[in-house]
Amino acid sequence: MKKWTLLLASIFAAASILSACSGTNQGEQELREEDNALQQEADANTEQPVDPNQSEGQGASLNDPPVAEPLPEEHSEEGNTAVEDDSTETAAIPFTVAQLDANMAIGMTKEEVAALIGDDYAEITMAMDNAEGWRYDIGAVDGYSFDDVLDSVDLEGIKQGDVALQIFIQFDSEGQVNGYSAYQADEDGSISVYQWLENGELKTDTIL
Repeated sequence: MKKWTLLLASIFAAASILSACSGTNQGEQELREEDNALQQEADANTEQPVDPNQSEGQGASLNDPPVAEPLPEEHSEEGNTAVEDDSTETAAIPFTVAQLDANMAIGMTKEEVAALIGDDYAEITMAMDNAEGWRYDIGAVDGYSFDDVLDSVDLEGIKQGDVALQIFIQFDSEGQVNGYSAYQADEDGSISVYQWLENGELKTDTIL
């Protein structure tokens, strides 16, 4: 009886050892398969398509943002070139009626008038009393000419825009201002007249 007991115990022990060895081998097999799967997945993630247009040594990847290419040289020049306007612009008036009204005064000398308005004037004779006078053609177009020795106004030239403003200065026998006037075109085609009398009074009128 004792022998049979020892024999059975030996059989159970051997079976336990075989079972343990079998489980160990199966566990190692599963671990190897899992490692292989992880390695294959890692290899698949690291493989990326190579851009044939990408030169060697560049580190650009598919995830890099696109780089804007510069415009062709001819387009860049067009963008930086100012548009030329062939239309003729009216020349800015260097002296206005408002400036005349604010700065001119009865009794000013010729030197003071020249310092205020300038030296570009025509010497004329006032038709009413033969007094000495100056005429300023302000804002005249290139080549403008109005040859009149009297204090005549170029009404046609003002209306057509050949001259923007005409100013007449009258001097007394001592060379001091004793009256002045200005003629300027309006938008409706008429001409505004401004006359400063010897007493300093301003009168306005319109020539249709």
